Amino acid sequence: MSQVFLPFVTVCLVYVALVLAVGAAATRRAARSPEEYFLAGRGLGTGVLFMALFGTNCTAFVLVGIPGRAYTDGIGVFGLNAPIVALGIPLSFWAIGAPARRMARRLGFPSWCCVTSRRSERPWASWPCSRR
Repeated sequence: MSQVFLPFVTVCLVYVALVLAVGAAATRRAARSPEEYFLAGRGLGTGVLFMALFGTNCTAFVLVGIPGRAYTDGIGVFGLNAPIVALGIPLSFWAIGAPARRMARRLGFPSWCCVTSRRSERPWASWPCSRR
């Protein structure tokens, strides 16, 4: 064994053990409902929501598309991303997300995903979703 291999394996094993310990602790604390699984029991705040949105926008569009466009059209293209993030995402939530959430709640489902999977009438698509 080389001098690098043993510490690397040790760090990996410690990491896996830590992840398993956190998972076991979370499993004992968690409720067993679709709402708890899909929506974290509705206990996450607005900050977590917007961090998830930011992470969603740091995808190929931002990391590959905008730099590629800037390569051909110039550095000013980076300004195109700001209106999309600042206006497009909140407007999408307002125009699509809020009405879809109200409909899902009215129908007794924890999320819009469960409504669409139930509408497809495919048992394999709706197995994690159940009515409250």
